[in-house]
Amino acid sequence: MGEVVPLRDAPPRTGLLRAALPYLRAHLGRIAGGVAASLAATASVALVPAAVGAVTTAVLERDAGSPRPAWRRRPATPC
Repeated sequence: MGEVVPLRDAPPRTGLLRAALPYLRAHLGRIAGGVAASLAATASVALVPAAVGAVTTAVLERDAGSPRPAWRRRPATPC
């Protein structure tokens, strides 16, 4: 019967990427596209609620009776 060799706490990771790179070279475009899509999804998850909150705050402040911004005021009409 063979000898049982216990596993170490952490397997060696040195040189893993260099060893796998020749096999992954044909797929680098897809890998980069996947990473870009993941980053875009993460950014949208983080930024969309912030944008909705800013718009909601602006609408609520306007409804609360705050004056219109100077660039939105209508010019005075002569009587």
